[in-house]
Parts: sequence; C-alpha cells; structure tokens
Amino acid sequence: MKAKRVHKGSGEGSNATRGTGTGTSTGAGPGNSTGIGDSGPGGNGGHGGLYGLGDRKLLMKPARMTDAEESGIVVVEIIVDENGKVIKATPGLPGSTTLSAKLFSKARQAVMQAKFSPSADGKTEQRGTYTIVFELN
Repeated sequence: MKAKRVHKGSGEGSNATRGTGTGTSTGAGPGNSTGIGDSGPGGNGGHGGLYGLGDRKLLMKPARMTDAEESGIVVVEIIVDENGKVIKATPGLPGSTTLSAKLFSKARQAVMQAKFSPSADGKTEQRGTYTIVFELN
C-alpha cells in the first residue's frame, strides 16, 4: 500500500443525520442528539490515512500494509477512549470508494492499532473518523 493524502472535513447534522463537511473536500460526521458530530477537522495521519478526532493528536500510526491486492478508500468510524486507545472501528462510512470486505477488514485491523493523545476535556469516549487509502504497488 502506497501512502496518499486524502482530506475530509468534520460533519454536523440534526439528530441521527449526517451533514456536509468543512474540510478541503466534503466529509461526513455522525450527528448525536444535539446535532453536532464528534469528528473534528481532519489532521494529517501521514500513513495513507487521515483522521478526524477533534484536537487529539495521532501518537502511533497503524502499521504499514504492503499486501493490498485491491485499491480503494475506506473511511472508518472510530471510537477512542479517554486514554487515546481505539476501542471500536466500523469501516464503510460515506467517502469510502469500495465495498470490499477484504479492504474493510484490513482497514479495521490497521485502525485498531492507532493510538491518540488522551482526552484533554475528560471525555470517556470520543467518536471520529480515520481514512485509509489502499493502492496497488
């Protein structure tokens, strides 16, 4: 897999709807009951990926995958605990360009390895996104 930067924006929506992004390209964020998604503007993940998790910083990138047999973009919804550990990853959010179960599985495995900075405001869980770009070598 060769790294490629992709830019997504944060999203806002009402209740359980998804909204439009504010990044350099469109993005989607899941809305909560107050209508504001938890995913913040995208930051540079530097690993063929881009993350949106408010003001948290990426401390440990997922391992580089070199065995991709398909290409595509997989947007993964992540839930991160107060210590910065990814505790849940769900691939296939809007912005994904593939429905490949293989790429979804690889993206989920990779994102579960990521580590973010601890929550500055004491949130026990924070929802965001991580985008993985798979390219054939």
